[in-house]
Amino acid sequence: MNENMENYKQFETIRHGEKHGEELSEVGIEQSKIKAQELLEEIKAAPDGSVFYAMSSNVGRAIETRDVIESELITLAENEQGIEFISVQDVEKIKQAKGDKTKKYVITGLQPSTALGFNERTPSLSAFLKFKKAYKNNEDLIGQTWAAKSGELEKLKEKIRQEIPDLDVSGINPKEFDETPEEAALKYIRLMKRMAEITEKYFPDHPWKGLQIGHNLSADFAALAMLDKNISVESIEELGGKFRQFLESAHFELKDGKIVAKYRDQEVEQEKDLDGIIQDLEKASEERKKEWGAVS
Repeated sequence: MNENMENYKQFETIRHGEKHGEELSEVGIEQSKIKAQELLEEIKAAPDGSVFYAMSSNVGRAIETRDVIESELITLAENEQGIEFISVQDVEKIKQAKGDKTKKYVITGLQPSTALGFNERTPSLSAFLKFKKAYKNNEDLIGQTWAAKSGELEKLKEKIRQEIPDLDVSGINPKEFDETPEEAALKYIRLMKRMAEITEKYFPDHPWKGLQIGHNLSADFAALAMLDKNISVESIEELGGKFRQFLESAHFELKDGKIVAKYRDQEVEQEKDLDGIIQDLEKASEERKKEWGAVS
């Protein structure tokens, strides 16, 4: 967190807890409880007036992760006099908190967002499910296929051939995803911008942190953009070649018109704000669409 904690404005993006089928497993529930313990220590160390909230994707396992974190936080903080939990629907309490910096506030019950998740109308879902079956549930290969630039595709096909020898890789084509990985990242980052605006509106001059609970591929595409990297196989390999594990975090701080991004062993300070990152992603997405259009 920012050394100047009085003014911090931060997002943390995490993947949901471990799943069993489409729901949280027992391990996932325990992981979420441990995350709540970590958050409580962070809240206790934060300056008075700080505001915290968690928003999940619309997908069940992410909602469950958020619910476990919130309920565990409430239990753990039962005897903490300086922490107040306020439902997002409690307009009067939110108004009171706006002008009161004597406590730390946790806003609960935020509506889940499809921007952090997916549904049957998500353009990339069909290709994701197709490759999930073809790649025997290897989501790292799915993400790399989606992110692959034209110059990276043949090398990636060889890697896939080595890992799945019985698979015909000749027809693998990233454009099957229909939406670019930049478009997937944009959903995350546009939501960050919107939530920052809402938080500043209701809690002006308060330090704050928003926790986004989503999924591995889109969250990591967004993290690459926040780290000032192109979305590509090469960039994924620079992060270790694997997409984020359950509950793994990336941290983004909004600081004087700049972004400080931290993920794994990478830390970057960008001389641009969220609008600048959004503009860069929009441009990169259009370039990829042209590239996809040139690929048969």
